Amino acid sequence: MSSQIPMEYVMFQKKLGMEMSKTLSDSMVAFYIIGSTAGSSVFPGVSDVNFILVLKDDLEDSASVLKSAAGVFQNYKDNPMFTTLVDFEIYYESQMPTDDDLNAFKPLKALALKSALVYSTEKKKFLPSGNPYKDLKVKSLKGSASAIVSENISAIVNTLSEPAFEEEFLEEIEAQIEFMSIEAVLLATQAYYMAARGEFISKVDVGYIAEEEKLDVDVKFLNICAMKRQGADYAGGYTESEEDDEVSVSGKESGVIHQIDDIAGNTLNYLTSIQKLLNNL
Repeated sequence: MSSQIPMEYVMFQKKLGMEMSKTLSDSMVAFYIIGSTAGSSVFPGVSDVNFILVLKDDLEDSASVLKSAAGVFQNYKDNPMFTTLVDFEIYYESQMPTDDDLNAFKPLKALALKSALVYSTEKKKFLPSGNPYKDLKVKSLKGSASAIVSENISAIVNTLSEPAFEEEFLEEIEAQIEFMSIEAVLLATQAYYMAARGEFISKVDVGYIAEEEKLDVDVKFLNICAMKRQGADYAGGYTESEEDDEVSVSGKESGVIHQIDDIAGNTLNYLTSIQKLLNNL
């Protein structure tokens, strides 16, 4: 886990903020970064940057402004240096949450907005100060988290229940199920902690927190999913023979340090455990 935002992320955020501000001029109300990169939990090359752009309600030519904003984002998504970093949403000012009405925001996303970085046109960078949602009152966190877990359970069950595919497509389907399962485990744990604590918790941090607090789930499985999400499947993996060290090349051999049999089954069991914890909040 990084203790600070890597410089490539800082420069990327600053550059995009400056360009968006210049392009939209008076049409932009605010520009935010939410999620792990609004804090310091970043894995270079894995963590993306979640931007929220807020536009004025009374724009004379909304379509033109939206096209300009999308064009700025697209330039970065088309750039090989930044394509994996850019994730964005665009809202009008009236769609933003208030204490009385979260409007277009689900509770957990509104909670993430409370710890957002705000783009300063004066300083020309994103800062933790000046966030109007810092003291936002967010309700229904437990229900929102529970819905996320249920949605992920349904998605995995639906994928598993699809008709059998031809042999040539099996590897592709297995990879899809593995990706879905890993994301579901991390997202469900993140949702649980955000509901339990009432603050934004990064997916990057959930494994460390669960291990430290001895959370009543399969923490070993959680941390394996976290490592696989970071692309560490083969890091340092090897087998030893009596004669010499032998590098393993097969996914079924011990050289793959995070091989999981029946990852979907393990995931469904894990999600059920998280749902029980949520029920007891």
